[in-house]
Amino acid sequence: MPMPTLEKTIDNVLEENNHLQKLLIGGILMFIPIVNIFALGYIFRAGTNMLRNSGKFSLPEWNNWPALFIDGLKLVVISILYAGVPMALAWVISIFLNTITMKMLGPIPFFPISIAFLIVPALKYAALYHFQKTGSWESLLDLKEIANLITTPYKRHLAIPSIALVGLFFIGAPLFGLAFFLGMLLILPYYYGVYSSSAQTVKKSSTKK
Repeated sequence: MPMPTLEKTIDNVLEENNHLQKLLIGGILMFIPIVNIFALGYIFRAGTNMLRNSGKFSLPEWNNWPALFIDGLKLVVISILYAGVPMALAWVISIFLNTITMKMLGPIPFFPISIAFLIVPALKYAALYHFQKTGSWESLLDLKEIANLITTPYKRHLAIPSIALVGLFFIGAPLFGLAFFLGMLLILPYYYGVYSSSAQTVKKSSTKK
């Protein structure tokens, strides 16, 4: 699977028919609790289609709504496991450090939360990629395989996009639904390209051994 740049992804999306309509539907749905599960399902479907089409990314159609909802629930579960749990753990560690230092170190004890913000996007997408490649819920327990997808390429390929994604969420806070949907959707092909390359590298290394 080729590793597309974010610029190329956006250019390809803008060339598609009805791209504005498709993006606006997702952005609007993302504002509405419960209903936003359909928007998450759309993102999930985009990843599935990309893997089926040998790495070619395109905007899916807004159809088969029951399947979209189910796919959205799948992404919710993956997000809880690989975004919610790490963030909660980082928060607990930060509160603990702040307590035992009697709040004398200022913001330093909250450093784990900052680290989590930078790692969680890449980690969640790695889990989603691995799940969609295998089609098995058990694959979400394969922590070593998921970690391998991000450890090698993180510094070179994943750090800056992850920072940019988090920055987009903060800057786009007034339009959070739209920013969240666009950010998650348009960064997906880049992450998937990196993970595909990373998986091939790990496979070659294992073969040599």
